[in-house]
Amino acid sequence: MKDFFVSYNRADKQWAEWIAWQLEEAGYSVVIQAWDFRPGGNFVLDMQRSAAESNKTIAVLSESYLKSSFTQPEWATALAQDPESLERKLIPVKVKDCKPDGLLRTIVYVNLIGLTETEAKQALLDSLPERAKPEKAPIFPESEVPSTTTLTERKIEKPQAFPSALSQVQQIKEKALQKRLDALNADYEAVSQKLEFAPNRAEKNRLERQIDIIVEEMDKVAIELDSLGRTTSKHEQNMRKIIVNGNYIENVEGDYIQQDKKSISSGKKLYVQQELDDLEEEREVIYEQYRGTIDDGQRLRLKRKLNNLDAEIDILKSQMNDK
Repeated sequence: MKDFFVSYNRADKQWAEWIAWQLEEAGYSVVIQAWDFRPGGNFVLDMQRSAAESNKTIAVLSESYLKSSFTQPEWATALAQDPESLERKLIPVKVKDCKPDGLLRTIVYVNLIGLTETEAKQALLDSLPERAKPEKAPIFPESEVPSTTTLTERKIEKPQAFPSALSQVQQIKEKALQKRLDALNADYEAVSQKLEFAPNRAEKNRLERQIDIIVEEMDKVAIELDSLGRTTSKHEQNMRKIIVNGNYIENVEGDYIQQDKKSISSGKKLYVQQELDDLEEEREVIYEQYRGTIDDGQRLRLKRKLNNLDAEIDILKSQMNDK
C-alpha cells in the first residue's frame, strides 16, 4: 500500500513530478503515472490499481485538470472511500488559478500559487500531518512593543509588493498560454473519444498521429507556462530582498524602517538591477543549452524561451533608464 497517488492532467506533468519528488524525499511512498506506468502495462488497470491501493490521493488542481474527463474518476475514487473527509483521502493541491466546483469545492486545498520553491515545499509537507501545531509556543496575545523601542528596531507591517511592468507582461503571457493549453486539452479529449469508435485501422492510425501532434504541442505550451512560473518565483525572491512601497524599505535584517525619498528611489533601482542580473544569467544558461543541442524540437523550445527572456530584459532595461 503506497502513501500517495498523484493524480494530474498531462498539462501539469512537471508540477506533478515536482510534488512526487518532494514527497519521496520526505520519506513517503508515491505512485505517479509518469514514473510508474511502464510499457506493456494496462493503463486503465494501472490507474484503477493506483487509486484503490494508495492511502491518499493528491489532486494537482488547474483548469486543465478540472476540465478533463479522464481525471474525474481518479479523485472521485478517493472521495467515495472517504465521503465525509474524515481520513483526508483526497488532498487537492492548487498549482494554477482555477475554481473547483461541485463536490471538489467543499474540500480544503493546499495553495502553491505565487510561492517560491522553498515556500511551496514547506506548504506541501505541512499539509500532510493530521495537526498543524507549531514547533514554538505562540506569542502571548497581549504582548506589545516596548515604548522605548527605537524606530530602527520597531518592526512595521510588511507592505504589499508594488506591481511591476514585468509582472503584468507575464500575466498577459500566462493567460494566453493557458487559453491555448485549454483548447489543446479539449482537442485531445475530442480526438481520444473519436479513437475509441474508429471504424478501421487506417482511421485509428490517423487519429493516433493527430493525438501525438496535439500532445507535442501541449508539452511545448506547458514548458512555456512553467518557465513563466519559475521566472516569477525568482522575481518574488528578489522582491523579498528589497521591497519598496510608500515610505518603507526592507533592511538587511528583514525589518521595515522609514527612509527618505532618495533611499526609496535607490532601493527601486537596486531591485530592478537584481532582476536584470538574474534574467541575464538565466539567458546565458539557456543560450549554452541552445548551442549544445542538435534536436530540432528542443532547439525550438529553447529559442522561444530565449525570445521571452530577451523581451523581459528589454522591459527591465527600459525601467532602469527611466529611474
